[in-house]
Amino acid sequence: MTAPRLIYVGGARGAGKSVAAARLGARLGRAVVRIDRYYVACLRAARDPAVALAAAEEIARRLVDDLVAARASAVIEGAWLRPDEAQALRAAHGVAPVFLGYPDACAATRLAAFRAGVDVALHGRLHDLADRPDAEALALIEAEMAQGRWQRDACAQLGLPFVDTTDFAAAEAVLDALFPAGADPGQRG
Repeated sequence: MTAPRLIYVGGARGAGKSVAAARLGARLGRAVVRIDRYYVACLRAARDPAVALAAAEEIARRLVDDLVAARASAVIEGAWLRPDEAQALRAAHGVAPVFLGYPDACAATRLAAFRAGVDVALHGRLHDLADRPDAEALALIEAEMAQGRWQRDACAQLGLPFVDTTDFAAAEAVLDALFPAGADPGQRG
């Protein structure tokens, strides 16, 4: 059986998942499925973050099941999978996961990048962290850096790729090497 050609781009908030997924999708000619959009829609409907998260995670799992069953080619982007769950998808269905993070970045430098418009070209707006007061934004970024360190370590233990996006240009080169044009990422190991 030929594995489905699905790439999962996960990782920390503000790590560049949306940008990376859009680049990969365009370069590889694949649809991009943004799972986090389902969370936002669920949150608007439920108005309870815990209920919205549970609903969005269930929708995401069912959507991935449907993509696998359809043998679709797509880039799936979102922060809803832990590395062990991504490893299980890789083992069972050939999904090619990659996690992004900025575990050793400077929080103030990251915030300055968000405020300078690093996401504007893709989203047409500043990253949501750019609009928060300094103390709140820096605390959230530091929490995401800690999450990135945990994900980096978990990925290393599981043999999954983790791309440090502290330097966006270097991260793009790593992603290009991981998923070269014309390759079938579902076959990666």
